[in-house]
Amino acid sequence: MTRFQLIPEEDKENKQIMETILGDLEVRDELYFEEPESPTTIGWSRDADIYLGKIFQRMTRYFDPPVLESQFRRIFLDTKLGLDEAYMRDSLVRMCLVYERVRNYPKAQSRRVQFRFSRPSENFKCIKSAVDWSGAIDELTYNLRSMSTADHVLLVPNLVSDESYPVTTDLYTVSDFLRTARKINPRAEFTLIYGPSIFYDPRRVVQKLGLDNFSREHDVKLVNVLDQPVISVAVDNGMIFTQIYLPKFLLDVDYAVSMTPLKHNLDAGYTGSIKNMMSVLPDFERLRFHKSGGLDGMNRAVADLYSLVRPTIAILDCRRLLLSAQQIDYGGREVNGFGFVVSDSPILADEYAIYKANNFCGFGIDPRQTYLSLCK
Repeated sequence: MTRFQLIPEEDKENKQIMETILGDLEVRDELYFEEPESPTTIGWSRDADIYLGKIFQRMTRYFDPPVLESQFRRIFLDTKLGLDEAYMRDSLVRMCLVYERVRNYPKAQSRRVQFRFSRPSENFKCIKSAVDWSGAIDELTYNLRSMSTADHVLLVPNLVSDESYPVTTDLYTVSDFLRTARKINPRAEFTLIYGPSIFYDPRRVVQKLGLDNFSREHDVKLVNVLDQPVISVAVDNGMIFTQIYLPKFLLDVDYAVSMTPLKHNLDAGYTGSIKNMMSVLPDFERLRFHKSGGLDGMNRAVADLYSLVRPTIAILDCRRLLLSAQQIDYGGREVNGFGFVVSDSPILADEYAIYKANNFCGFGIDPRQTYLSLCK
């Protein structure tokens, strides 16, 4: 038997959180798991398995059960991650922290604010895909002319996990974008945000994807959206929500760039430039989106978010497409794609990218059955 310390003795703050969450369940300082009989199995002791199962039952009240089950198995049973005590402990504590925030929801500073990013330009006539990034740069330069007067530019890549492209945004693409953007507006302040899924440790994501080094090399402010103060923003005529909690720093942003790979998504059908803006949400708000009522509810929730926060420029990286799921860990598989789609109209960018992907590799998404039909 190998000792697994669930919460270190000195970590009194997290121990108190666990006590609050688990209620009448005894807070266990340590669990034990048996040495695996083979390299492909991890054998938790029956005692530990029952205890973790009770935690699981408590959490399913606030998490979408299918999502939680797959993530729970990944954290505790996936042998690809190895027997990493610190990772398993941090993951569980992180789930508990989010659980506590949702349990006490809403617990944010309330303020009625109507907030919108700039709308797509009226003279936009068409979009086109570029077979390589150099071609996309030409298209981007044309679309970025409106950025010349911006003071604060927000970069919204898709950094939901610690997996590399095409699960997450290719940082080489972000680097090239910055070089182009700074030629157009050298005085603008650039902020790159990240905020992985609640089951990924942000520190691990920063380390594995090299975000700290990227931030220093490119003189970009790196912000973890999960740590930011939030405000309540009213949703006029919302289909799901009357208000959405957003990071307060968004009020200072006057230009937003959504940069994401095009991929299937188990909760919303697909991820494009509009769905990618969920990256700005705090973790407890993302849970509310996932509990909004299946695919139809998620589509309506994304449309509500689009009414408040929309990208000024959409960059869809379609060189490699991810089918079946939004992450390889969830069963996603890579296929060859066709290039980039760049536009100042996120709706048209998403529609065109889906059209190309459907014809190129059988992407199999009908835009009329997604949030695109609700965002118009």
